[in-house]
Amino acid sequence: IDASDELLLLDEEDTARIPFKIGSVFVMYDQESMEKRLDKMRKELNMEISATTELNDKLQSEMAELKSRLYAKFGDNINLETEKDD
Repeated sequence: IDASDELLLLDEEDTARIPFKIGSVFVMYDQESMEKRLDKMRKELNMEISATTELNDKLQSEMAELKSRLYAKFGDNINLETEKDD
């Protein structure tokens, strides 16, 4: 369950101080600050995922191009296929 959904389920008295673990330390937040913190973290993670996905697509394309060049040069004398784990 998403952490922000869990915040909605808390009673009013429970939201006065919400522990949030950063490294090995717990920092206490109120509900509004915690929601802002979680929203900021979610946006940062989505940006990181997008950047990683974009880089992966670029590298996959580059690998396909290199594989094509190598097969054109060496034909069936080389095997560039990766083994997939089952």
